[in-house]
Amino acid sequence: MLRNHTIIYRVIVFLNLLLAVTFTALGTFVPLRVPFLTWGEPALPAAQLVASWGGVVFGWCTVSLQIPLVWLSGIVLGRRLGVVSMALLLALGLSGLPIFMEGGGLGYLGRPTFGYLLGFLPAAYFCGIWAQPRIGERKLNSPLWILTGLVLGQLAMWAVGLSWQVIASGGALDRDIWYRSLLGLWQLGPSYLLLMIVVTLVGKPLSWLILQR
Repeated sequence: MLRNHTIIYRVIVFLNLLLAVTFTALGTFVPLRVPFLTWGEPALPAAQLVASWGGVVFGWCTVSLQIPLVWLSGIVLGRRLGVVSMALLLALGLSGLPIFMEGGGLGYLGRPTFGYLLGFLPAAYFCGIWAQPRIGERKLNSPLWILTGLVLGQLAMWAVGLSWQVIASGGALDRDIWYRSLLGLWQLGPSYLLLMIVVTLVGKPLSWLILQR
């Protein structure tokens, strides 16, 4: 009987990993429109301007649904399985499966933007570690702790992505790259925070439903 339960558990874990990889891969190609607000700075290149008043610009920017699904994978699967699911996603993409924005293959390793994909690993870890019931005697798994994990995970993703750009540029980072990175963080930060709140509210009951934790 115990062996049967172990087999069932492993099957469930495998199916959860498969679903996480599949949905995150598909999320690459699902556009998500988020609002942005800026003043005194030019809008992001992909932004669609809606209105402006005295230097304050409001509009929409299209991002990928993939990033919220990375957060959700960490929350639902936990830190270990969340990282495993993202590692599988990267392995499939680097093997040639066209699940990245511009295809797949080992050639992606030479792209300056590959670091943001590599950042899925620490992002899933941080999202998962703060979503588990407890660490030692410290109780976690509250919406505030989960939201904290999402913020830390996204910051880690940006940090890895920026670091990879430094490596890809031979150790020197062009001022324009710094500027574009900080501009994106500044203009899309509030929208990302709103997305994190939504994912937190969805992820907590979903985690309980799937893993009973």
